Amino acid sequence: MLNMLTRAIRRPTIGPAIEADTSLQLQVIELRQLVAAQAGQIAALTTAIQAVSRRESELRSALLAGEDLTPQPVVQQPVAAPVATPVRKIATPPLSRAAYQALVDRIRTVAATVLPPAATVAVVSKGDDELLQLGMCRGWHFPQSENGSYSGYHPRDSTVIIEHLDQLRAKGAAFVLLPSTSFWWLDHYKEFGAHLAGRRCIWQDESCRIYGL
Repeated sequence: MLNMLTRAIRRPTIGPAIEADTSLQLQVIELRQLVAAQAGQIAALTTAIQAVSRRESELRSALLAGEDLTPQPVVQQPVAAPVATPVRKIATPPLSRAAYQALVDRIRTVAATVLPPAATVAVVSKGDDELLQLGMCRGWHFPQSENGSYSGYHPRDSTVIIEHLDQLRAKGAAFVLLPSTSFWWLDHYKEFGAHLAGRRCIWQDESCRIYGL
């Protein structure tokens, strides 16, 4: 009789506990569903942002693609260089001076961000010393003459470029940088483009490409 009484007294307290536990489980399920829905919304927003960023990059590339207008050094008696004859460059729209300066500033920012301090960088500069000013990094003209000045010519072919780049690497160059004004090299010198494709790309955007040597 006592046992029956005890069970009768305890039984009413079990129901509310079960109901509370069930309610808690339902709340957890609802929270998980809410989190999943928000995660889907975030993923959709991320995809949209990436699409806008790609479009922005394409528009900037269209604006920045072209030949620079900076004065070129006058070479009266060119010294021996790893080139023989000038190569006609693929025609590209020229940049305004303001756009070119913005390009140089952007390249400097990239170099300061992604390259290790004191690194030596071979820059396809077309003789512009401004492109060699890369903060703590040391910029070299590429191609260059024996004394390190700009050679004065575009390389004759991919073989000449690759051999010269190997020579600079042996002297201490750890990276090669192509500004957007020299992206045409990758199409015109196809073997050179393939050579770089086999190396580690440190940075690539609408302003420049940097490869490790």
